[in-house]
Amino acid sequence: MTSAALKRHENPLRGLKPFFAPFDVAEANQRWGANCGPAALAATMRRNVTGVKHLFPNFAARGYVNPTAMGEALRLARMEFTRTGRYTWPEYGLAFIQIDGPWCGEGVPAAAAYRHTHWVGVQIMGLTIEAEGKRIELDRGRRVYDVNADRWMHEKEWREKTMVEVCQNTPRATGGWWIRSGYTFRDPIEATHVLAGEGEELQFVFDAPPRATGRAR
Repeated sequence: MTSAALKRHENPLRGLKPFFAPFDVAEANQRWGANCGPAALAATMRRNVTGVKHLFPNFAARGYVNPTAMGEALRLARMEFTRTGRYTWPEYGLAFIQIDGPWCGEGVPAAAAYRHTHWVGVQIMGLTIEAEGKRIELDRGRRVYDVNADRWMHEKEWREKTMVEVCQNTPRATGGWWIRSGYTFRDPIEATHVLAGEGEELQFVFDAPPRATGRAR
């Protein structure tokens, strides 16, 4: 498409959804130890970390978020979600990364491997525009939110910089990693827009007190 065509088309990038990164990551970490799990969920739900604290009622005692606890957080927020499998990126949602090391060896208890895991937010940035009667697909690729960088970035940058640093800062890690599991769900902006068009409003329960829940497994 020529620059002239873009100029003639009113706002051709309309519909491009902004990325949201929580601005209270450092404060939440200092106050209640918030780390990669709460921060990744906050980024994908487009909330600050403090706004999702009540979704992790057992976090203060445990200090980490396993897949069961993350699923419970999504249920408390009344989100519809699907669990994704090993080696699978969600289109929009959360990926549970396993850092490779001797804890992944045969016969080693799974709990040892879980102590070397990491949550990131994920979204695929794709966009369709119309100009001069033609539909043009723009694929901007996968973006990853990592609390260590405190921002969204291209997957390539995340792989080659941030994740390399995470592995280097993990004693005895081999430098390898893989997606152990994750969750996929609808972007809150998209979900709200769709339901509002049907005369309904989608509300996420971020300010309600936590419900009683069993111990996360």
